[in-house]
Amino acid sequence: MDKEGRRDQLDIISEILRACLAGERATHVVYKTNLNFKRFKAYAEYLVSKGFLEVLEGRNGLKIYRTTDRGRLFLDLLEEIEERGVEASSSTRWPASRRGTRRSM
Repeated sequence: MDKEGRRDQLDIISEILRACLAGERATHVVYKTNLNFKRFKAYAEYLVSKGFLEVLEGRNGLKIYRTTDRGRLFLDLLEEIEERGVEASSSTRWPASRRGTRRSM
């Protein structure tokens, strides 16, 4: 979360993946994560394309969103990073590339 209390992309992604661990309909995920349907759909499409979320057909043909094994691994790694006290934020600025420089060993 940023200083203003807004969630960053990693916060939202982890909330979606946690909400879908047992498999949930979109409506339930939207309520659990406090997202609107448009934003949830965009995140869900991204997570499905990366293999973190899968879409199954439930009763009456309803879509069920479920976190994949890869998504669970991502959540485990994210929790480990947070436990170590490292701020895991999508707004983190990474150091510039050292392309073209040699490092002596």
